[in-house]
Amino acid sequence: LDISNEFDAIKHDILLIKLLIYGIRGTAHTLFNGYQSDRQQYCEVNNIQSNNYGLLIFVT
Repeated sequence: LDISNEFDAIKHDILLIKLLIYGIRGTAHTLFNGYQSDRQQYCEVNNIQSNNYGLLIFVT
């Protein structure tokens, strides 16, 4: 089952610019930037955890 086309991915900096273009500014823009900044992910299987990796892509 391939669901890769079910999601759109965009780089954080490009998304922030697009939000500005669509009029998202001020507090809303700051909150969105803060939410996606410095986010990390890891994988855990059978109580063994991978290293943390920073996220460069935002999936919508």
